[in-house]
Amino acid sequence: MANTTAELEALLMQRSLTDPELAVAVDAATNFRILPDATVIKIGGQSIIDRGRAAVYPLVEEIVSARNLHKLVIGTGAGTRARHLYSIAAGLRLPAGVGQCFDRLRERRELRVRQRRM
Repeated sequence: MANTTAELEALLMQRSLTDPELAVAVDAATNFRILPDATVIKIGGQSIIDRGRAAVYPLVEEIVSARNLHKLVIGTGAGTRARHLYSIAAGLRLPAGVGQCFDRLRERRELRVRQRRM
């Protein structure tokens, strides 16, 4: 069982992420807050952004009101579309970087679509 951060790091380097012993060690480890004073918000593309103004504006209003009370870190993830692309790339046995290229092309296409809507 990992008792220190160094021991947990060693297990993470040596074991598969699906290893049961590693899972137990991770669950037993103390959480370490990298930004202890910050509140992290992740905004989903499909769940929020794709729904347009009706979903985004109320969210922005909440964030604006919360910023006076909290230090905020706001981010977005690659989401469902990127995971789908990575799955296809893995199925074709393409290197990991190829999937990222597909993702950048998708982002450019989506940006063009959004610009046309404005």
